Amino acid sequence: GLQANYQTEVIDIGTINIEKHWRDTVAFRLGGDYAVLPGRLTLRAGGYYESAVADPAYANVDFPGGPQIGAGLGTSIFLWKFEVALAYQLRVQPSVSVSEADGRVYQQTPGSPCKAQGGAKDDPTNCHPSLLGPSPVVNAGTYQATSHFLALDLLFRYAL
Repeated sequence: GLQANYQTEVIDIGTINIEKHWRDTVAFRLGGDYAVLPGRLTLRAGGYYESAVADPAYANVDFPGGPQIGAGLGTSIFLWKFEVALAYQLRVQPSVSVSEADGRVYQQTPGSPCKAQGGAKDDPTNCHPSLLGPSPVVNAGTYQATSHFLALDLLFRYAL
């Protein structure tokens, strides 16, 4: 487990688990290429949709968990035994909003008693079961993500 050094004292923190509640996804993808000039120039395009990897209640900043939509474009130019390929992809996760009432990612507070706010009885909707203190929701908010990917490849083709 983890340990922390505080002044001259070593505090055993143990293991900190942040639940993800991953689930299977479904993806639809469609793409293709077209030889504009066979043996010289090829164009490519495609798109996809992938369902959310987790329930919105477990959304967090460490991983885009919502549904994703993407598209890509590419081309290849063939020169003798060389191929120069250029590709671009856009990936978008549309906005996913989580309220404090719905959020289930809690502040990690090892070393303090896990009690519901204002009471002595444990409340599993307010406290993470492996922690020992009142744990406020820390994932309330709106999440969205966009990424751009650009690739340039140089390939050499040779006969064996």
